[in-house]
Amino acid sequence: MLLFRNHCKESAWHKAAERGNVAVLKNLWNWAKKMQVKPEELRNELCLSKDGYKRTTWHNAAKGGHVEILKKVWAWAKELQL
Repeated sequence: MLLFRNHCKESAWHKAAERGNVAVLKNLWNWAKKMQVKPEELRNELCLSKDGYKRTTWHNAAKGGHVEILKKVWAWAKELQL
């Protein structure tokens, strides 16, 4: 799917959350939906995948104080029935 990782095993989801980049996160979400990614795959990538430091997208957003990202990820997690 969309899961490419850097040398620290961070995905684009992780980096967007870490940097507080809502636009990138929304684009990734829209692309995944457009590509008809299965909900369980999307759930695993967006909500559950961990980087090399065992951090999720949620951790990165919280660490940076990015409340808007946290709200988005929370809403998407609910939509994905997590």
